[in-house]
Amino acid sequence: MEIKNNEVKIITQITYDIYKKYCRFGMFRGRLYKVQPILIYIIGALIIPLTLYLGFTFGFNTMDIVAITVLPIIIILISYSMFIAPKVYYKSAKNINSISKYNFSEEYMTTESTSKLSNGFSKIMYSALHRVYEIDDLILIFISKTQAFIIPKKDCSSQNIIDLRRILQSKTIKYKNYSKKH
Repeated sequence: MEIKNNEVKIITQITYDIYKKYCRFGMFRGRLYKVQPILIYIIGALIIPLTLYLGFTFGFNTMDIVAITVLPIIIILISYSMFIAPKVYYKSAKNINSISKYNFSEEYMTTESTSKLSNGFSKIMYSALHRVYEIDDLILIFISKTQAFIIPKKDCSSQNIIDLRRILQSKTIKYKNYSKKH
């Protein structure tokens, strides 16, 4: 990453580990995105045996049956979404080895992607961005609710992250910083 004439330039390539972090954040957006999946597993591990115990002791009512059937389904779906779906999608993507180049100026950002199968270039005004999230390892620039440009912080120096943060915070309305490593 480099800065020229108040511009920040980044060159990156997305690996599976980076993509997996993006998917997990996408599922549980917010300050507690790392803790929420664990809490769901803990709650499930407590409620299911407790419901079974109370059901066998006092008789099953409708809420017991709903908890026993719905909670395991939710846990299975969350597990699939966290562990299996990102790997399946990443392996099926045709541009796995694409190199992305980003350029952030004061007026707009550009992105250029090159791979064996496709090339693309976009010029995006900051007002067109949906949201920007900063987490410990990534800066995620959402262009819609489900599509984002992923910028790994490992590809940036600490000064360049500060400059990029300054540009994005000043040009976008919805910038959320959930990083503990300010």
